[in-house]
Amino acid sequence: MKIGDMIKDIYPNRKAEERLGVILREVFDPLCGVTSSNKVFDISWQDGTIGHNVWNYDLEVINESR
Repeated sequence: MKIGDMIKDIYPNRKAEERLGVILREVFDPLCGVTSSNKVFDISWQDGTIGHNVWNYDLEVINESR
């Protein structure tokens, strides 16, 4: 996953409606640390809201940016 990728929210406990968005930036999260393979992102969702500190394992890439 990288900036500009179109993604889908796959967090298991959210509403059934599909949430789509675009990765805006990768952010540092101290829970992640520098050695973790997990990444944390800010996401621009299709409803105009910004998701902050969204973990990569809660996202699925739909369309990769070039």
